[in-house]
Amino acid sequence: MDEHNGSPQPGQLRISDTERDTVAATLREAFAEGRLDPAEHQDRLDAVYGAKTRGELAPLLADLPERSSVERAHGAPRPIHGAERVVEAEPTSRNALTVLSGAERTGRWVVPRKFSAASLFGAVTVDLREARFTARETTIQAHSLAGAVEVIAPDDIVLRVEGAGVMGGYWLDGDPVETVPAGAPIVTVTGISLMGSVWGLYKPRDHQKPERKRWWHRLRSRGA
Repeated sequence: MDEHNGSPQPGQLRISDTERDTVAATLREAFAEGRLDPAEHQDRLDAVYGAKTRGELAPLLADLPERSSVERAHGAPRPIHGAERVVEAEPTSRNALTVLSGAERTGRWVVPRKFSAASLFGAVTVDLREARFTARETTIQAHSLAGAVEVIAPDDIVLRVEGAGVMGGYWLDGDPVETVPAGAPIVTVTGISLMGSVWGLYKPRDHQKPERKRWWHRLRSRGA
């Protein structure tokens, strides 16, 4: 409390769900850029949704680059849509490879025209829901040997799965999206799955299911 007027200090102020989501978006971006490893990202995300005051959020961002003034002014970044996803930018990552472990590309990252994903007795997740693309048409070469590769797409891009399975599976899980915005990115997944699985599927984006996400993290935090 302020000794002069009894008002709380900035760090003692209670935070809103919007503030939690803003910090979570920053952490997802830092994870996609390789600034946080999977364990650090998950620990900080749990702390975000368990926080009650601004003072609890500050340490979670202290060692990360400051976000732009535009993003700070408007809270969480405005979700991009359809043709807006195609940008002139350097790719964030060109491949995701794993052997007896897991790997993922998720959050706000930039996908090159050709991206490679390969799993050898492991699992790879390529999440395109918040991704940008350097070209309208993108090819993901996805290969699996007794492992799994999952490609997650939002409902505003075209996802085609055209690979082959040899004693394994290669498929689109669920129905394709029938209507997408004009100029929307087209992503083709191709490759070979040998005694493994490669699949694509559509999932809602974070801003399309905020309440479920918030409550899940709160329950996890309380149960810790």
